[in-house]
Amino acid sequence: MVAIIANALGVFVALWSILEITDCEIGLSLPSAQCNQSIWDYFGWSVIPVLAVPVLLCLIPAVVPRPWAGWFVAGLLLVMSVVGFFSAFTSSSPELLSVVGSFPAALLAVLLAIVLQVFSIGRTRLTRQGAGPVNVEASGSH
Repeated sequence: MVAIIANALGVFVALWSILEITDCEIGLSLPSAQCNQSIWDYFGWSVIPVLAVPVLLCLIPAVVPRPWAGWFVAGLLLVMSVVGFFSAFTSSSPELLSVVGSFPAALLAVLLAIVLQVFSIGRTRLTRQGAGPVNVEASGSH
């Protein structure tokens, strides 16, 4: 689910104008013609791998459905968002690093990691209380 949302956000971000990731708003860096270009128009195909990284990260908990995997991905997405914001606000020219993170996807990943953790704790508690699957041979009903 997070991978689908991260993919949709990546497409959405690629359509933003370049002024979203630079200081074009205050007229410091680029000519206005470049500031009005979309991120896709400015970077071209090189933006695809950068936008694919969050999508690939979001697939890790689907392949490894463990709480630590969810927390790992959520942490990485948060760090990538901070790095992307820092790059966007400190760079005078557009950089691919500014597009790397998505704060909404990172927050969703944190929420899903919490849900995965809660379900994991509940499953562990039920198993310890003996509410696991019934062994037919051990119950004496042959």
